[in-house]
Amino acid sequence: MKRIQIFGDSILRGVLREESGKLKLREDPQYSYISDLGYEVKNNARVGATIKKGLALLRRKRPQPEDREIVLFGFGGNDCDFDWSAMREDPRADYRPNVELSEFTALYKTAIREAFLTRHDYKDLIGIDGVHPTEAGYAVIDGVFASYLTTSKSPRSGNKNVPSP
Repeated sequence: MKRIQIFGDSILRGVLREESGKLKLREDPQYSYISDLGYEVKNNARVGATIKKGLALLRRKRPQPEDREIVLFGFGGNDCDFDWSAMREDPRADYRPNVELSEFTALYKTAIREAFLTRHDYKDLIGIDGVHPTEAGYAVIDGVFASYLTTSKSPRSGNKNVPSP
């Protein structure tokens, strides 16, 4: 069976923020639609994970290129966050994000070659916390990923001109 490993933060884990402010997992956090396409899915995404933790986990899980395993890698929200507890205690100090942009970029390039999604009508796709997608946002993510798996752009399609992930 073809295999997909997912590495990421709460967004790829499938977390939604309810109107009450409480976090919850979406109804299908394990991506059953991908399983329906004939893939075994292993969701390694973790709430609160940064690129540093993700890359370490990726190295431990060791997806093998010769197995033509697909890796979905998505981080960023926790990396650009700050130590809010420290800021409350000393609001005048100089604070840096959890992972500096230059380090984040270098680590991300280490883990993947390229991936992006540009969407201009995003307001209905982002939840009330401004971080986690809504169900509609997850539908866009799901659609892009499912499209990748079922088109000629996927290494799984048999197109020999497409580089391995």
